[in-house]
Amino acid sequence: MSRCNRRSPFPLFVTLLTLIFLYAPLIVVGVASFNKSKYGGKWDGFSMVWYEKLFHSERVCKARLPPGPEPLPAGICQTPAVCPAPPWS
Repeated sequence: MSRCNRRSPFPLFVTLLTLIFLYAPLIVVGVASFNKSKYGGKWDGFSMVWYEKLFHSERVCKARLPPGPEPLPAGICQTPAVCPAPPWS
């Protein structure tokens, strides 16, 4: 059997290790965001308190307002520049 026909498990191992390295912190933060504890070092139970505070915050409500009309002209002007003409035109 020639050496070229065998597949190395190394690329799969590196890919899985990279995905774990990238997604594990996101999962930990996502789970910890539902912790009832004030500081998060100890699990005190499931709670939505942090999300209630977030969505009832005046600063967050102001930031969530829809933007003014400024993005519309910019989007209209940029669309022909980034989208090529269709092949049938």
